[in-house]
Amino acid sequence: VGWPAISTPRDADEWPTAGRYERTLEHAGNKRRYLVQLPTNFDETKPTPVFFMLHGGGGTPEGYIRKDLGVSVGAAAAGYIAVFPEGIIEHQSKKGFRWGHGLCQPDVEKDPDDAGFLGKILDELGLIAAIDERRIYVMGFSSGGRMAHRVGAEMGDKVAAIVAVGASASC
Repeated sequence: VGWPAISTPRDADEWPTAGRYERTLEHAGNKRRYLVQLPTNFDETKPTPVFFMLHGGGGTPEGYIRKDLGVSVGAAAAGYIAVFPEGIIEHQSKKGFRWGHGLCQPDVEKDPDDAGFLGKILDELGLIAAIDERRIYVMGFSSGGRMAHRVGAEMGDKVAAIVAVGASASC
């Protein structure tokens, strides 16, 4: 997938061993995809922080990983579970996806429940790890940054902090 060399790529049957995986889950009637990096020192009994990284409009998880300037490497080195979810709304460029953040979008009432999707990923991770519920972070770029704002508003009781890079409320 072009990930930085932060650990070994793993097959689905090795889940949840330290390494990187492509995962899917059902949410709101849709099959949703995300990439996840379990840190090299992964211990399912040790409270582990989670760091979500949301790609920009027209992006993909793989593209964000290539452009993230070492954030995924830093997260893995610090012992975080790094999660790269994929938006579901096809971007007008037809080359990637965008998020249902509710801003700059005429069809807000048709937005997918992307905050719920991230919550469902947390639930799935909670089945294989002792998630440190005080250290769940969301960072997003552009459209992903707008989505990070929405996640902060809708999941403020679960998320410790958000970072929005290159995102504004104006379009």
